[in-house]
Amino acid sequence: MSRKVKKSDVNRFAGFAKKYPLAALIIVVIAAAVLIFQRVSENDPTVTVPMDGLYVHYIDVGQGDSELICCGGQYMLIDAGTPSSGDTVVEYIRDLGIKKLDYVVCTHGHADHCGGLEAFLKLNDRARVYMQKAVWGQYYVVTPSKCAYIGMDAVLKNYEDRFVLCDGVQKLDEELTVFSAVPGRELWSGANDTLREKIGEDYPRDTFCHEQDLLVTENGKTALFAGCAHCGIVNILKSAEGVLGRAPDAVFAGFHLYNPSLGKSEPDELVDAVGEKLRGDKVAHYFTGHCTGKEAYERLKRKLGDRLGEMPAGSDFTV
Repeated sequence: MSRKVKKSDVNRFAGFAKKYPLAALIIVVIAAAVLIFQRVSENDPTVTVPMDGLYVHYIDVGQGDSELICCGGQYMLIDAGTPSSGDTVVEYIRDLGIKKLDYVVCTHGHADHCGGLEAFLKLNDRARVYMQKAVWGQYYVVTPSKCAYIGMDAVLKNYEDRFVLCDGVQKLDEELTVFSAVPGRELWSGANDTLREKIGEDYPRDTFCHEQDLLVTENGKTALFAGCAHCGIVNILKSAEGVLGRAPDAVFAGFHLYNPSLGKSEPDELVDAVGEKLRGDKVAHYFTGHCTGKEAYERLKRKLGDRLGEMPAGSDFTV
């Protein structure tokens, strides 16, 4: 807490300084140093981005999702959070002194992942945005009490010349590969049931053909980034291993085992089965959060132990 400095305070300090000049000088120097440190701390970013290796930082965008990646001196943004968090993403990148983003990858066409893109695209006129061809579908959340659009904002059509529409497996460069069309529905999450695509007047269940996943390789290690893993983290891992020829070293993804629209976690049996599958895989470390849910995370943690870690907003990792 702080209070206003009174005249009596100044007079008392003046008397102290007259009697103990050296001690008073030391106090003044320390106070000045503290003020300078506070000012620097307020204006400088709290995260230092290394120029080599694979570095991951989860930007705090509330209920959305956005990651800044540094790989071999190149910078990449994966998703941009909700529409209201676009400015936060832009300011974070700017505060780090990053002048150029080499890639932007949109994992799927839901507003909590792509909503902040407009703020970024307004200020950055160079970076290409890689997304799936089906990203412009009409995606909704449908529950007994609501039917709400959660897809791409139509205003983003103004930036279509910046978008690279991907399909299947596509290499962005030697270190970066996106893939989609994940087959199989093993251990499919019921949390997907309220997610729909409007086709004509009907709202069939979303098939997530707009979802894509990213493999990033640096210094012989590969990380898988899977957004919300709507297609199922077990199925996505199988596809990743087919593309890579082995299991990735680390996985960063929400496992979509919690339905925020209904406020309900997936059944324990499903969560435990997912945990058993992940435990049997050769992935060294899993990092999860966002749509996994607290209850599911705690159950998975009991299965996977130190191989599973949280990825709360504001956290950073080096692979």
